[in-house]
Order: sequence, then C-alpha cells, then structure tokens
Amino acid sequence: MKTAFRIALTVCLAAGLFAFPSQALADDPPPTEFQVIEGVPLADSPNTYYKTLTGLDFHPSNSDLRYSSTNGGLYPLALVAGFGYYAAFTLPSDASVTGITFFVVDNDADSYISLGASRFTPATHDLLVLCSTSTSGAVSGIQSINLSDGLPFTIDNSTYAYHLRVEFHSTGDSQILYGARITYTIPSAPPSGYQYVTMAGANFRSSSSNMTHKSDDGGTLFATALDSSHYFYMRLDLPTGSVISEVKWFVIDNHASHFDTYIISHSPATDNAIIEVSSSSTVNSPDVQVLTRTDSITIDNNNLSYLVSFSPGAASSDLRIVGARVRYTLPTSPDLQSPAKTFSGVYFSPTCSDLTYRVTGYKLYALALSSGRSFQASLNLPSNVQINKISFYFIDNSVQHFDFAGWYYFPPTGTYSDRVSRSSIGATTEIRTISFSNISTVMGVMDTYDMVSRLRAEIGAAGTDMYLVGATVEYSYPKVYLPILKR
Repeated sequence: MKTAFRIALTVCLAAGLFAFPSQALADDPPPTEFQVIEGVPLADSPNTYYKTLTGLDFHPSNSDLRYSSTNGGLYPLALVAGFGYYAAFTLPSDASVTGITFFVVDNDADSYISLGASRFTPATHDLLVLCSTSTSGAVSGIQSINLSDGLPFTIDNSTYAYHLRVEFHSTGDSQILYGARITYTIPSAPPSGYQYVTMAGANFRSSSSNMTHKSDDGGTLFATALDSSHYFYMRLDLPTGSVISEVKWFVIDNHASHFDTYIISHSPATDNAIIEVSSSSTVNSPDVQVLTRTDSITIDNNNLSYLVSFSPGAASSDLRIVGARVRYTLPTSPDLQSPAKTFSGVYFSPTCSDLTYRVTGYKLYALALSSGRSFQASLNLPSNVQINKISFYFIDNSVQHFDFAGWYYFPPTGTYSDRVSRSSIGATTEIRTISFSNISTVMGVMDTYDMVSRLRAEIGAAGTDMYLVGATVEYSYPKVYLPILKR
C-alpha cells in the first residue's frame, strides 16, 4: 500500500486576465481594494470580450495524428479515427460564453470537419459536449462556422475544464483549421475571495517528440512511449503577484510504477530552475484519486516562467493524469505599470509533425528539421495592450543561426504580419540575448477580436549546439485605463 502524497498543480490563465470567483466560501479572503479585467476598469454592466486562437494553438490528442501548417492554420497529414485536436481555454468564472466561431477551409466535397466545445469534470471523469456542428459541402475560401446549440453557457472554474475540439476526416490542405474565436461577457460584480482554475490532463503536452501520448476519452492523458528524463507539461500563466494556496490533483494510478509531478520555476535568462512543489503517487487504484496539497507560491512573471510537469514511470493507460484544480488569490495591487510574461523554450511548439524536438531541462533543441518550419508560442495577451520589448534567450554554438520574430496572426483571414525579426550571428556555448526594444509603435495595439500574438524561432541546425532557452515579453496598458477604479 502506498502511503504518502506530494502534489503539484496545473493551470493556464493569462497574466492580466483576472478571474471572477465561482462561489464564495466561508474562509474566503476579503475582496481586493480594486480589480481590473483585461486592463479595463470594472464597469457597472457586463462587457463583451474575445479570446482568439490560431490553428497552431490546437494540439493532437494522439501522437499518431500528423499535421502541417500554413499561415498559422493547421491541416492533417495522417488521421486516427475518433481522435482530434484540442485547444484548452480559460475564462473568468461566471463569464457567459455567448459565441464560438471556427475559421476553417473545407474544400472536400466528400468529407467534413467536426467542430465542438466540451466541458470535462476531473473529479468524476465525465465529459460533456456543450455544443457541436460540422462543415458541409466544398468551399475553397475560409468559412466562419458558428456553434449555436448549447449557447450560452456559464464558466465554473471550480469544477470544470473547457476545451475546443476539431476532428478532420480527410488529409491534405483541402481541410485547414485557421483558428477560433470565443465571445464572452463578464459580470459587473468585482472579483473577490478565492479564484479557481480546473484543467484536464488531456491538455498536457510532451517535452519530447519521442515521448508519445494518447488521450482516448477527451479528458485524461497517458504515455504510449517514454523518453528518459522527459515529461508532460503545462504552462502556468497566472497574473504576477497571485498567490497559490491549494491544489487538488485528480489521477489514476493502477500500475506497479508511479508518476512524479512538479511545479518548476525557470529563468530563461540564466537557465536556472527551481522545484517549487513536487509529488509522487503512492496508491494503486483503478478509480480517480483526489490528492490535495496546500502550498504558497507567489507568481513573478517578470523574471520567471512556471510549468507543471508530469513524469510517468511507465507507458500505460493504467497511469493517467485526469486533471487538477488550483485555488489562488489575486494580487492586492495588479501590476499595470510594468507587466511582462516569461516563456521557457519548452513552451514553443513545432509548426509541423516533421519538425521533431527534445528538451534538456527546459530549453529546447531540434532533433530533425523541416524546411521553413519553426517553433512558436502564443502570448495570450489581453486586448488593448502594446508590446514594448521582446527578448529571446538562446545558445548558438553552430555555423548555422536562429531566426527570431514577433508575429501577429489573423485567423479570420488566414494571414499574418511579421512585425520584428532578427537572426543570430557567431558561435559560443554561452546564453545570449537578442532583444527588440522600443517596439510599441511597430507592434501596434493588440485586439483579441481577430489577432493572436506569437513568438517564432526557426532553428538552423538539429542537435544540442543550438538551444532555444526562452523569451520575455514586456507590454503596457493604454494610459486611458490608469488609474484603475477603486471600490
């Protein structure tokens, strides 16, 4: 009999996106002095907001699904019946989702694309399809496909994880997913007390192309092949100054082996990492187990990235991560003066399946290249902000070079705009930095209605002479939003 638990957490919530409470508890802390949602002071009535995703924000639920991309759009190279692509989304609790629009090309008269939104309950291992539809006919241009049945629905982060799902039914670029837009409103009441985010195990990604996986039920994930010292991970993206106070993990461990989980803070500028919290499963059972840990972790996005990792001891469907719930409090004084986001190299995903990779710790290198393909990461920035500075951290000890860029993708039109770009020069084993400074005018104002901001890194050579260590993005809110309203 296993006897002890140590727990880590999973969460993905945009810095600057302050969540509303799902339900007040007796021991909730008092409301903060003032709050802000996506940089906008709280109004007397609900406001409408948007979260837009590119096709490359969707990841395969089975490693045997193969894909390529064009202008941020994803298209299938190999199918596995019943498996699709997921994109998790986190919105403030009590937000009302009023619209979901997919931007797709379906020019195959004999096939279709399945589109939907689902809600997963880790505590009970239950999946509920909230709304769904499919394409029909053949249209050569980009279509805007709206979900309707099941809308609106209200977000409850204390219980549920949410994701969009796309399943292709033919291969090739006759079917392309360029992205999706979620439209939602927020309550007029200010956030107070504890906030919650619940995530599904299916939203973890692999730190190595050799560590394959499968999510066969829409919510859990397990390894189908291991790669020594590698892990499944999720990016932790809470507002700076937030304090995590509790996490509940939902796991299935019915195997002779076990899994280890960690919260890691990582500084790309120095490539130093710290284990903030670690855990190991200790009970064998075919049922969902609830593991609870109370730890205090304060978020510092200006200097550190945070990730949650899951390292299974075996490739088996008897060893699954089902999900997690994190409880946290918002900062008393949100950072609207010098907000930033920091990204580890592991957060950057390949734009096609043929571009394979591994990590050493939390910095990424290519195993095999694919011409013109890159590793990219979405910034998940709120509307109305301006990017002031982008810094890439890398090791280049090769005769080849890195190409770095800051891009905007526009999923409704399947286009992109390359705003800043630069290449590395020279060779050394030291960590170096390429920065784009004073770029607010060049980058313009972020509008989440039709834009997605992404970082791009194209590696010139496979192997460990070239590492993408990470990046930092500094941004600002318009002065019209300052000072924020007090309550």
